[in-house]
Amino acid sequence: MSGLTEAFVLKKQIRGDFDRNYTLFTRDFGKVTAVAKGAQKINSKMAAHLECFVLTEAVLVRGKLFWRLAGAKNRVCFPVAADLN
Repeated sequence: MSGLTEAFVLKKQIRGDFDRNYTLFTRDFGKVTAVAKGAQKINSKMAAHLECFVLTEAVLVRGKLFWRLAGAKNRVCFPVAADLN
């Protein structure tokens, strides 16, 4: 099972040397924890699209144990820091 879906990034965690775990709330699959391979590298193209509180179009692929993030593109960014002042 895989597909392109709208996802809201709730949380991100470091996993290993270069990978990250993301907790996403998706329109099609509900709450999902997915692994983004290489998202921690300096030249990662997905890292900027997967910040917390961002609505993104994510390509999710179901693996044996985990969901995997194969791609992401920003749709809407919600600036949280500006509301704290």
